[in-house]
Amino acid sequence: LTMAFCILFGLVFGSFLNVCIARLPRHESLLKPRSRCPRCGVPISAYDNIPLLSWLLLRGRCRSCRGGISWRYPLVEAATAGLFVACYQRFGLTLEGVGNAVFCFLLLGLAFTDAETMLLPDTLTLPGLLIGVLFATAGYNQGAYTPTVEVKYALGPRTQLSASYVVTIENQLQSTTLNLQYLSFDAQ
Repeated sequence: LTMAFCILFGLVFGSFLNVCIARLPRHESLLKPRSRCPRCGVPISAYDNIPLLSWLLLRGRCRSCRGGISWRYPLVEAATAGLFVACYQRFGLTLEGVGNAVFCFLLLGLAFTDAETMLLPDTLTLPGLLIGVLFATAGYNQGAYTPTVEVKYALGPRTQLSASYVVTIENQLQSTTLNLQYLSFDAQ
């Protein structure tokens, strides 16, 4: 049951993270206006805004204009849920587990924001810095746990920019790795 809640919280927080990724670099409010189609601007109704499920049921298209909606949305939601589950499995329902889940949430948001805009908003970086300082001061992560993020950029044919992010959660007993391949296409 706890695992189901971790997945659910991960999907919900992943949905919110998509809002952050889309709006923070443009200095827009995270609360208003409601979520809207990136193509036609029509507000997305509550029943079309269920993390992961709505995207699958609508086959990645807007109900209003039928325009395609990026793979980034379900990818971020699923990745956030996966990271929350990994943190729960490693640390349990502890302060350290919650702190690491928040840290992973912030890193994931930074990775996707960076891939799309090449910006790292202070709204995401400063809380991560604060969490890191607090955990170091409290004595957490003294060699037993090492989070790393590896970023690789590659320029492909037709000015295609590919960003690969590898988030690795390591400890003395096991290593959990989440590989994210995110592609963005630039106009000629």
